[in-house]
Amino acid sequence: MNDVNLKNLIDELGAITAEQLLDQVQAIDWSYIAHEDANEFLHCVGLYGYSGRTRLFASTVDYLLRQFELSLFTLIYLHENEQAMKIVDSSLCNLDDAGRQAFLDQRSQSGQTMLHCAAERGNVDMVRFLCERGCSLRLHDDRNQTPLDAACHAGPWKVAAGGNLVDVLLESGLEPDAMECCMIGDLDRLRQRLNDPTLDARAFVASHASDGETPLFKATHNNHVELVGYLLEIGADPNRQNRNESKDTPLANGCLHTLSGECDSRILHALIEYGAAWTMTAAVCLENLPRIASFYADYRESKESERFSPLYYAIHSWRPNSLKKLISLGMKVKDTDWDHIKRIAGEGSEVYLELRALSDSMTPSP
Repeated sequence: MNDVNLKNLIDELGAITAEQLLDQVQAIDWSYIAHEDANEFLHCVGLYGYSGRTRLFASTVDYLLRQFELSLFTLIYLHENEQAMKIVDSSLCNLDDAGRQAFLDQRSQSGQTMLHCAAERGNVDMVRFLCERGCSLRLHDDRNQTPLDAACHAGPWKVAAGGNLVDVLLESGLEPDAMECCMIGDLDRLRQRLNDPTLDARAFVASHASDGETPLFKATHNNHVELVGYLLEIGADPNRQNRNESKDTPLANGCLHTLSGECDSRILHALIEYGAAWTMTAAVCLENLPRIASFYADYRESKESERFSPLYYAIHSWRPNSLKKLISLGMKVKDTDWDHIKRIAGEGSEVYLELRALSDSMTPSP
């Protein structure tokens, strides 16, 4: 299997089973795969199935660890800290000051430093270690994000909570600016920053960070209820889009994070209260049944520009009232969807039986 096939396999990681992945990985002659590509593939496997919340692809990771030499970034990514720390310290002892800094701030293929990588994966011990060794705290990766960006969001693949990582960075001397205060949820510090006469509060809430995100988006993205409320009170526009490829609004991102339980519904209510435009997804997440009905008439044609269907949101953010409404309006539930509903609600639960009965009643008799 060549590297073109490897790229195709990366594209399939979100839908493949652990057994299928291991079979395909074992069919590859890794001696013919470029070192950088092999490590990048292992990163992707880790992203989809080897993290603080899942060991789905553990057998594949164990196999790959024996197939090729791991880069320093991969060791950090997989929390192989003892080996990574030994490599770092043995390398630093032979370098002058400029060489030490260059080594600590070296980049991966995606433009990340070692600190970015450790922060993204919630590797708090490695974050502390790298900070103690003197790595730069404010470098940007290819997405224009700093290690603090990577650290503050809990994320589905972190072992350590985002707050633990942020604390280490702050203890290491990072002084957050106003935008970063929104990111980490530090309302007191933000108020202090906005008291600076050189910083206009209204201009600030309308601004975009280097990665194109607004202050309100960052606060929403990182689930800071109080800070979201404060930004809205001082004039943040809840409909203001990011200036990046996503063009997301705070409401769209908040709804997305209900899927992982990382957005407090009070944030969604606040955004709507201050004028965020309703969408079908927001109606589902907030279980606003009249709005679901009003959107549904046009939904089949418009499909909205959203990442997942209303049914997907109703199931995976577990909004059973929205799910009942969608079924009653005629939305079909696939067998794979029923498997998820069964897992979440419990096969013999009252709500599962009610949903099944409702679905059956909407199915025409043969």
